[in-house]
Amino acid sequence: MMGVCGSAKSTLAALLAGGLGSDVAQATTSTAKHRRPGLEKIANWIGNHAASGTPGIVTCSALRRVHRDRLRGPEVAFVRLHGDSQLIAQTIRRYGVPVRLRPGGVVDPGAGCSLAGPRRAYVD
Repeated sequence: MMGVCGSAKSTLAALLAGGLGSDVAQATTSTAKHRRPGLEKIANWIGNHAASGTPGIVTCSALRRVHRDRLRGPEVAFVRLHGDSQLIAQTIRRYGVPVRLRPGGVVDPGAGCSLAGPRRAYVD
């Protein structure tokens, strides 16, 4: 499950996991320095769960196609969450994370959150 910060990835993952009896892992691949080791950890977690038949849900804010390709497998589906930028900004502020808005209400990528790209949900 992927989406910008504030898109309710953790909340939805917890609700799904509770209903499905799945494990949940929250992945952080925020910088180039941490991306490769973070992707390796995620890949290992997914592999171990797939091999044991244990269902799992992973949340991550930043997964480009190249990263998804690294994690892709027969038991893996990618779901991108999206939402109104004003609502996401309110959610972020509620949890005390500083956020800046660009004109038009789009979350400023300089604040660590970006709403760039397609605004539709998809499963990859």
